[in-house]
Amino acid sequence: MLKIDNLHAEIDGKTILNGLSLEVLAGEVHAIMGPNGAGKSTLAYVLGGRPGYEVTQGSVEFNGIDLLDMEPHERAAAGLFLGFQYPVEIPGVSNLQFLREAIDLHWAGDIEARRPLAGKSALDVGCGAGLLCEPLSRLGADVTGVDAAPENTAAAAVHADGAGLDIRYIAGEVGALDIGTFDLVTAMEVIEHVADKPAFIAALAGRLAPDGLMVLSTPNRTPQSRLLMIGAAEGLGMIPKGTHHWDDFITPEELGALLDDAGLEMGEPRGISFRPDKGLHLSADLSLNYLVTAR
Repeated sequence: MLKIDNLHAEIDGKTILNGLSLEVLAGEVHAIMGPNGAGKSTLAYVLGGRPGYEVTQGSVEFNGIDLLDMEPHERAAAGLFLGFQYPVEIPGVSNLQFLREAIDLHWAGDIEARRPLAGKSALDVGCGAGLLCEPLSRLGADVTGVDAAPENTAAAAVHADGAGLDIRYIAGEVGALDIGTFDLVTAMEVIEHVADKPAFIAALAGRLAPDGLMVLSTPNRTPQSRLLMIGAAEGLGMIPKGTHHWDDFITPEELGALLDDAGLEMGEPRGISFRPDKGLHLSADLSLNYLVTAR
C-alpha cells in the first residue's frame, strides 16, 4: 500500500507539489492526470528518489515503511520505481525488428533462430529501466546495461530478477567504466541527450569488439521533429516538458561523420515516419527519427 500525506516538494527553490495526499491500496491502479506543470512528473521523481527534488513537508509510506528515508535503490528493491515512457516498441514500429534484421544480416544467422545472440555479448547504453536489455537477453545475449542514473539501474535489476533474467546493470558513464568489449552495442534515443557527442561515440566505439555491430536511434534535427516531438508531444503533455532540446538533435550526416571519426562505417539509415492511416512506421523518410547500424 502507498500512502501519501500532505506532501510538499520543490526543485531549485520552486514549489511544485503543495499538500498532495493520496492512498493507493493493494491491487488498485491509479492514473495521475493534469496539464503541464501540475506536478505529475515531479510526484513520480519524488517517489522514485530522483536527486534534486526536495521534500519540504509531509510523509510517504510504502507498505508501512517510511519511503522518504530509503535510498533510490532500496525503494526499487522494495517494489517502487519509475518506469519510463520510452518503450522498445511504439505502435507500428519495432526497434527489435530492426535489431533482429541487423543481427541476422551482420552475422549471417538463421532468420528463424529463436536465440540468434546465443554466445554473444551485448551492451545497452542508456538502458533506463531495462526495456531493451530484457529482450536482448531473451535473444540469447549475455547482456550488460549501463545508465547514468542509479535509480534506473536499480529498478531494472529488480525487474530482471523478477523475470528470471541474468542481466548485469551498472550505474555510470560508459566512457568511465572498465567493462571490456561487446559483440553488440546499442544506444537507443540517447545521443540527443549527450553534450559531448564525439566523446560519446568514441566511448561506444571503444566498447565494440572486432567485427561487432552497433545500433543507434535518435531524432533528426528537422522542422518536422521540432513540430511533433517538442511542440506537440511536450505541448500535449505526452512527455515531460524539457525532455528534448531540438538544437541537440543530430542529423544522419552529422552522426555519420562522428562514426567515421571513430573508425566506424554507418549503414543506411531507416526512418520512423507518421501517417494518420498507419501511425508510426519504419520508412525511408528520415525527417522525424531514424535508426542506423555501424561497424
